[in-house]
Amino acid sequence: ASIAELQDGLVEGNFSSVQLVKAYLRRILEVNLEGPALHAIIETNPKALSQAAALDDERK
Repeated sequence: ASIAELQDGLVEGNFSSVQLVKAYLRRILEVNLEGPALHAIIETNPKALSQAAALDDERK
């Protein structure tokens, strides 16, 4: 999905920021760590979920 599509989905309430972050973190785990060991992502933001939750609260 494009950034514009993701933004629209958030605005329309199709999914939350937390759901989006969880989906991307899961995908990073699947492809980067459990897949062909690309290690293209070396670090993720440890505060990503709490920041996403704060954004969800702002959007309400």
